[in-house]
Amino acid sequence: MSSSFLASLFQWLTFSDLKAALASRLGDPLKVHWIDDELGRYIKEALRTYNAISQLQRTRVVFPTKVGKAFYDLTSTADPDTFVGGTGVLTTNPPLNCGYSILDQELINDIQYPLIEPITTNFTVLGLPPPTDQFTLDDITRAIERRRNLFLLHTATHISHSQPNYPAPPNSGRVPLSDSTISLRRISWRNADGAYTPLYREDENEANLLLLDWGVNSSIPQAYAQYLTPPSSVQIIPPSNDAGKLDILSTISPADLNPAVGTLLSIPDDWAWVLKYGSLSDLLTKDSQSSDPRFAYAEQRYVDGLRLASMLPLIQQAVINGSYVQPTSLSDLDAAIPSWQNDTPAAPTTLAIAGRNLVALYPVPDSAAYEVQLDITRNFPVPVISTDKVQIPRESIARILDYCVHLATFKEGLAEFEQTYPLATSFMQHCLLHNSILSAEASHYDIVKGFSSKEEIDRPRYYQKEEVA
Repeated sequence: MSSSFLASLFQWLTFSDLKAALASRLGDPLKVHWIDDELGRYIKEALRTYNAISQLQRTRVVFPTKVGKAFYDLTSTADPDTFVGGTGVLTTNPPLNCGYSILDQELINDIQYPLIEPITTNFTVLGLPPPTDQFTLDDITRAIERRRNLFLLHTATHISHSQPNYPAPPNSGRVPLSDSTISLRRISWRNADGAYTPLYREDENEANLLLLDWGVNSSIPQAYAQYLTPPSSVQIIPPSNDAGKLDILSTISPADLNPAVGTLLSIPDDWAWVLKYGSLSDLLTKDSQSSDPRFAYAEQRYVDGLRLASMLPLIQQAVINGSYVQPTSLSDLDAAIPSWQNDTPAAPTTLAIAGRNLVALYPVPDSAAYEVQLDITRNFPVPVISTDKVQIPRESIARILDYCVHLATFKEGLAEFEQTYPLATSFMQHCLLHNSILSAEASHYDIVKGFSSKEEIDRPRYYQKEEVA
């Protein structure tokens, strides 16, 4: 099913109609207590949450291969037809289906409404006097930034590919990394001739048993470790006796937020609400004046969001040049064909998933033109202007309005807010129902879902029974 078809699938409800229905449900049809912009923000959050859990919006992204290019970042490479709210037309730039489009400015406003703070429209100076004596613009910005980095630590929803230079021999094999590195996903050694050797992850004590005197006998690197290294560094085992590069896949902290110019959150759009609640939790416990019992609710929403974002897959199916291929994990490819990055470029026949946004092709493509198609769960195409059609089925409208009422009542205080908990529960159950219907459509859903999670299973980033924010 093409994204063009999905963009025009539901034509029965406009953004304006949905905001009017929400205002009526709230008993504020003239939009006095909840203004139009505020209602629209609750609707967008509900739609994104609905899609994140139900995986309703599915589409096919298509991108061409490039000669000699092994890794492809879906947030910058996938270039399908994409519906852009507010224009009523289809476009291919930028790739909103699985890219990032939400700025810090938007999330700041999303947080200011439930805190009953004046809405910032001039972001040019972070040092402006606070709108009230509770929350400055910088308070909110830094809360979002902290929770964004924690979100990436827990979920690794974005993997970056880089090739830093290895220190010239002789050296101890301890290599400093960028201080923005959150976690390492994979390292491969690239020697001066351009040949790659995947490095196994192990600790130094294990290396002492398997590779005697590795610390003083330099050779071709075989492994890497971080157990005993200082922060933001990695131990290469053994140290190389030659110049080269480290081919690194890692999660890094994106650019510091700067609402004066507008900075992308750099997490999947449909999960931005997780940062909202983590930030609210921090802000509502800032000091005795702003302390509020609703922080516990906000913190639980954040923790629940981390778990869900770590579980739900993005890629459902892969097709290369018209032929279906079953995706594998990058760790499986490394184990089965350690030399895969060195083999002669040819028509790719294997797609390996390295992370939510990053895939690898084997063989590495040659100069011929190849096309990769991926069936994915796409970002929800949120409406922007009043006449945009809301892309939801009729049976979901009541539950989405339930959830919008719940979101809108947060600012009313704990007593009234708690009365809307059943509305949130009915919404979540509806999302899970849609997800279970999707599961029933696939005879081997567990296998399909496992495509995206196998890399995490094979190369776990941490061993914790419970995720602690």
